[in-house]
Amino acid sequence: MMDRRTFLALLLFVGMLSLAALACNSDQEWIIPRTATPTPTPTPIPMDTEAEFAVGDTVEIVATGVFTIAQTNQPEPDQRNNRVIGGGCFPGQKAPVLDVAQGPDGRIYYKVSCILDGWVPADNVKAVE
Repeated sequence: MMDRRTFLALLLFVGMLSLAALACNSDQEWIIPRTATPTPTPTPIPMDTEAEFAVGDTVEIVATGVFTIAQTNQPEPDQRNNRVIGGGCFPGQKAPVLDVAQGPDGRIYYKVSCILDGWVPADNVKAVE
C-alpha cells in the first residue's frame, strides 16, 4: 500500500495538472483575464484630385436600370462582400455628404446617409436641383 506522503504528492500533481488543463481550455475570465483586441482602422488615402462636393452638402443619388445603389463599408469599388448590410440608396433620393475620400482605384467616393451610412462612388451622385 502507498504511504500517505506519496499519495498526497500524487494527489497534488494530479490536481495541478487538472488546473493547468482547465486554464488552457477555459473561456472563464476569472481563470485567464481577457485582453482587448484592437480593431484595425484603415489609413485614409490622401486625395490628389478635387472633389465636386464637400462634407455637409446634399446630393441626389443617380442610377439607371437598378432599384438601389449598394453602399460599401470603405471607400472602394462594390464587390458584394464589402457592402453595408441593410444599406443602400434609391435613385432620386437626397442624402447628406458625411465624408469624402479617394479609393485605392483613384476614384472619389462619398459617405452618404441613405438608409444607413455608407460609401457610394462619385458617378452615382449629382447636385440637388
